[in-house]
Amino acid sequence: MKRKCDDLITENKGLKTQNQAQKEAAEKTQKQFLDMKSKCNDLVDENNHLKTQKERLTEVAEETQKQFWDMKSKYDDLIKNNKVLKTQNQGPKEAKEESQKKFSNKTTKPTKKKQQQNYFGLKNILLTLLCLFVLILFFFNNSIYVTHLTFMDPLNGESLLTGELLNNAIRSGISRTQKNIFSIINIRHNELDHMIEDNESNNKKLFNIFFDQNLTQYEKGAKIFNEMMRPNNIDVLISGKYIDEGQYVEIRPLKIGTDKKIISISARFEKNKLLCKYAGNKYLCPGAHEVIAEMVKELLY
Repeated sequence: MKRKCDDLITENKGLKTQNQAQKEAAEKTQKQFLDMKSKCNDLVDENNHLKTQKERLTEVAEETQKQFWDMKSKYDDLIKNNKVLKTQNQGPKEAKEESQKKFSNKTTKPTKKKQQQNYFGLKNILLTLLCLFVLILFFFNNSIYVTHLTFMDPLNGESLLTGELLNNAIRSGISRTQKNIFSIINIRHNELDHMIEDNESNNKKLFNIFFDQNLTQYEKGAKIFNEMMRPNNIDVLISGKYIDEGQYVEIRPLKIGTDKKIISISARFEKNKLLCKYAGNKYLCPGAHEVIAEMVKELLY
């Protein structure tokens, strides 16, 4: 009897171990399923966003094409009117000479060289107009809508109270990117219907998502994009972290784009070289302002 009881106890332990292993495997499978489902939903949302963006770009292309043909029509009308006015302004003698010249030109077969010159001249005009049309279309199709939120202070658990000083550097960096005439991307900052208000509610929401320990880095980027950027038609969100290390401060601007990746750059400053004082007022030291603005510019490239 005792031996049978021992066997039953051993068998019972074995079954418990198997059940525990099966339970863990089931939980792991369920987690993988939920992760895959989340990624699929993200792909569906991104696909819908791309469809909407494609429709918007198609409308811009059609409008640009219409403007191009209107401009060409006006150009042709101006040439015709110019010829008419030139003929009307000529005196009787000049008009006669012009008439004789035209008659001579009509009766004389143009040389092959002149025909080639006229052909290449017309070709150059058409190529110039076509290039202008392509550039206008490319410029509008490559618009990127950018917004920014105040830097976050992870030690105090909130957005930075003196964040407006850093916001000035952020705006300066974005502005420098907009003024780059060699850039093929049209940066559009805080435009109507393409911005997130830099207020306490939005800053708190960004902070809570960004410092959620239960989310991976990708999940944080995806959640920020889906809940904050996509509803406001934003392509790029700029913010950052202000990390107080005592004597030093680490400034870490970050960017979140449509790919949902979080990209950051960091720089370390001595406190007295970051915040300067004049007449009792604090301001961002010129050297620090320059470094932060250039970091934001680099993120946007």
